[in-house]
Amino acid sequence: MPTRCCVVGCHNRHSTCSSYHFYHFPRDLARRRSWLSFVGRRNYDCTPWEPGNGDCVCSQHFISGSKSNIPNNPDYVPSVPASVQLVDPGTCAKPSHSVARFERAQQRSRAVLLEQVRLERMEQELQSLCCRDMIMGHLQGMMLIVSMNW
Repeated sequence: MPTRCCVVGCHNRHSTCSSYHFYHFPRDLARRRSWLSFVGRRNYDCTPWEPGNGDCVCSQHFISGSKSNIPNNPDYVPSVPASVQLVDPGTCAKPSHSVARFERAQQRSRAVLLEQVRLERMEQELQSLCCRDMIMGHLQGMMLIVSMNW
């Protein structure tokens, strides 16, 4: 279990009474670079710092208090610097503006998807009705021909 946040200037540590969560660096290279850029660490010889297996970022650096794996979510990459504390670790807070905006966009996307599915089902139903009417018309025509031949 990680014991300390690796963000420059952050002193949060894991303990049994802390409410912080700690997140390991992602394996995806583009996302990992973004996380490393946010952390702002350098080695003593000024070479770029690479995190080890135990290096983590604490939940304080994410707007909602936890990371997200959805690329367009504001918590995909940590963004709250160590000097800014949005949420008191022991309290529950409302999501920030950008998280709320993201959630509204997700709801709109779901609504559009549901409408598309509804329209597709209506279209399929209409097609099956048209096919049924066409078959019935053929059958009636055939019955008329058969009855005329008798």
